[in-house]
Amino acid sequence: MTQRVMVYIICRLVERANAGTGVIVDDWWVDCTVNGSSDIAAIKAERNGAGNGTKTSVVQYHVYYADGGHVRFKENYYLAEETALWPSDPSLRPDPLVPTPELLPA
Repeated sequence: MTQRVMVYIICRLVERANAGTGVIVDDWWVDCTVNGSSDIAAIKAERNGAGNGTKTSVVQYHVYYADGGHVRFKENYYLAEETALWPSDPSLRPDPLVPTPELLPA
């Protein structure tokens, strides 16, 4: 059995006012291909520790695979995928990077 290889990983973060219950103050994408979720955990810890009453959280991860596949994950599902498939290998990234749908209608 061949294991899939993650080649490009990006994460969308949002920062909300009122400790996460208010309006979105900021949102941005982070390339975390090299260090995975540890990069995201560091960003969340820094932003949440700023003492400004906001909370930063993950909206979703996008993972691209060497076989051309692409999946959008919620945080918990991504963490399981990362545990199973780490480390990523960006050198195997297809060029151009074009996502292939994981599930096609029958």
